Amino acid sequence: MKLKRKIYIAFTMLLGVEIMVIVHVLLESWYVSFLTASRVQPAINHVWLFSTYLPLWISALLFIGGLVGGYFLGKWWWQIVYIEKRHWRFRNRKVTR
Repeated sequence: MKLKRKIYIAFTMLLGVEIMVIVHVLLESWYVSFLTASRVQPAINHVWLFSTYLPLWISALLFIGGLVGGYFLGKWWWQIVYIEKRHWRFRNRKVTR
């Protein structure tokens, strides 16, 4: 059971990172359009295989926020689904303990 919980939380952390990638794309597109409307040439930052127009600390903060948020979301969902049994699959069943 412990392995199932770890995999569940790992996939939820992956989901959090994916959501933060979408937020990063939206934020970066707004930032670039804001800079070009202000007639400022945006500078691109390169880190290994990753390029961004946002400052690197914002990109790192979004990535770490996705990981941490996914971890806590996974723990919360695990509590709801597997411990409290408040999932839609369990509504029609009588829970015996």
